[in-house]
Amino acid sequence: MKKEESVIEIEINITGQSHFVDELSNLIQLKPTSFWKKGDLRHFSKHVRVTNPKALYYQNTVWNYGTGRVPVSHFKEVFGMIKNRFDDKYRKMINFSQENNLGFRFEIIIIENHINVPVRFDRECLAWIKKLGIGVDIDIYRNVVDDKFCESSSIELVLNVYEEKETGKIEIYKFTTGKINNMLFEEICNTYLYDGVTKEMNGLRTCVQEREVSVLFQIFVKMHDDCTSGIYFDEKFLLYVNTLQAEVELILE
Repeated sequence: MKKEESVIEIEINITGQSHFVDELSNLIQLKPTSFWKKGDLRHFSKHVRVTNPKALYYQNTVWNYGTGRVPVSHFKEVFGMIKNRFDDKYRKMINFSQENNLGFRFEIIIIENHINVPVRFDRECLAWIKKLGIGVDIDIYRNVVDDKFCESSSIELVLNVYEEKETGKIEIYKFTTGKINNMLFEEICNTYLYDGVTKEMNGLRTCVQEREVSVLFQIFVKMHDDCTSGIYFDEKFLLYVNTLQAEVELILE
């Protein structure tokens, strides 16, 4: 059997109760790759049985722009495409969302199969996301058949600080939370990162500013087969990693 490569898709979407799709498209001079309006009939796969009549219709209006699915190894190029496409539009989108009480989401979807490649968020990528003023939803699907949420996935957060020398990397500091079950990523950061690591490394930011050091956050996610899981980079985390001029690597196990 041929092993399938993991794929990734980036989406920017605006959601709300009103029918705003045409107005937003005209404002930013860009058509969505997909959209639906509140009250439109939803389309389900044949094996899905709908018992709630309300579920037959969309409850919100959604304007969505997606990249389509590409190999995970092409993440940097695809992100660059999104950045270039929206660099002169996102401020208008933010203002429009706030004025019309709409939701504004940046979403990354990973369909993880047999061949897995880490997703690397470099400094430029994280700085641009932070400018949006919103968090990042990362939805992960592993060999999904029934689209069930994986309650028992574990997350391990590792912080690496090192110097680049001609002879290679020299580790200055390393901190790990160990594998943690059934805890949201935001809770892990609040419990172990902001309170724990900051107290242990009071001089970290000064060290980053005064010395040629690199900071890398590694997020290891372990899931069962046929499961869905999620990670949310909130604004606090994005501010933290940008202040440290850090990079982030997401690794699926």
